[in-house]
Amino acid sequence: MIHARFRLSAGSVAALALLPGCYHSHVANELVWLAAVPRAQAAGPALGADLRAHENYAADHHASVAAARAGLPAARAGVAVAALPANPELRIGGEYGAAASTSDRNVTVVHFPVPNPMLVPLAVAVAEARVHAGNAAVLAVQWQVRRDVRLAWVQLQWALADQRLAQVGLDLQQSRAAWARSAAQAGALEPMISQQAALAWVDAQDRMARASEAIDLAKAQLAQATGSPHTFAPSDSDSLGACPMPPDVTASGSGADAVAGHPALAVWKARYAGADDSAALEHGMAIPWFKAVQVGTETMSYDGARSVRLAAYIEVPLFHWLGATNRQAEAERERFHSEYLATATALVQGRALALAQWRLAHSRWSRLQADVVPAVDAAVGAAERAVAARRWSAAVLFAAQERQLEAQVQLLDAARVCNQAAVSFGWFAGPAR
Repeated sequence: MIHARFRLSAGSVAALALLPGCYHSHVANELVWLAAVPRAQAAGPALGADLRAHENYAADHHASVAAARAGLPAARAGVAVAALPANPELRIGGEYGAAASTSDRNVTVVHFPVPNPMLVPLAVAVAEARVHAGNAAVLAVQWQVRRDVRLAWVQLQWALADQRLAQVGLDLQQSRAAWARSAAQAGALEPMISQQAALAWVDAQDRMARASEAIDLAKAQLAQATGSPHTFAPSDSDSLGACPMPPDVTASGSGADAVAGHPALAVWKARYAGADDSAALEHGMAIPWFKAVQVGTETMSYDGARSVRLAAYIEVPLFHWLGATNRQAEAERERFHSEYLATATALVQGRALALAQWRLAHSRWSRLQADVVPAVDAAVGAAERAVAARRWSAAVLFAAQERQLEAQVQLLDAARVCNQAAVSFGWFAGPAR
């Protein structure tokens, strides 16, 4: 016969055991998720003409940074989970005989897992390494978006300055076309030359339109890089700066030590450390250890006699799956080592290439600044004086001014390439240490 008290106890235990397992499923609803995505023209902060404000906003609010941060809570929770012991088990059972000669008994046992003092610290270290890797991934993404913001900023500054030069060219070609038309009407110039001047004015108008379109595109690129749709309010003072001087990097500063501490390397370094702890954990699991201790009581139903049951279990992993888990953990560790070396190689090579591009661009910009621009400026001044003295035709002055504008365009383009190379070099070199 089963006692009513035993049935109530078993039912209560079953109900309590089921409660923690209640879970409200969160079904993936793509329409709801997409509704939370900001629209392209959504309201955003007015960051003005401050590059650092754009960088800081992107580092805090860019979608890729938010995605990298999303994994940190789970990684931090994993540290607490790794330190927790396994749950004890409550086992309630009974044996009931059909024959009168068979004794009935009820058994209540508590099963306590025994934490391994050698493996628990390793499991915690593995979980902590995931946190370190997550933090390193956030820093790497932030460093990436900062570079993207700087490149987009340089492109927008160039587009603004190029529009101003396009306006100068438009005014120049308009004056030239008007002069050529008047001279042709007076019979002092061939009509074909007047037509060529008119076509040049049309080309200048097209170049002005393309310059305006380039500004709109550059502003959209900056908004994408920053993560804010309203980021830049251009003004007449905004222009691309001069070409910065490249650093004097010696041979000792051009090797792998020059990229040590780069955020992209920190990710693989943290993952390698976690994989090494995982390998140590797998090896430690091959050591015999107490799996659990068991404490309980046994009650005989026919006479109420009660006895205490004690037991201990030792896990002896004789085969440990023939070392397969050990080899897997070690292979994972070596994979991260290879990823680290491949990333470091790419950083060193990319840094050298960016430095070479920076130096070439600076050399070209310096030549234009020191030799070409002064020469064409002098030619324009001489033409202006000769035209004023009626010694030369105005056509000579227009030609000199066109060459002057071409030199300014070349100087601006050289400054753009130089600043882009400087930004790329800075990304490969990593944050200042």
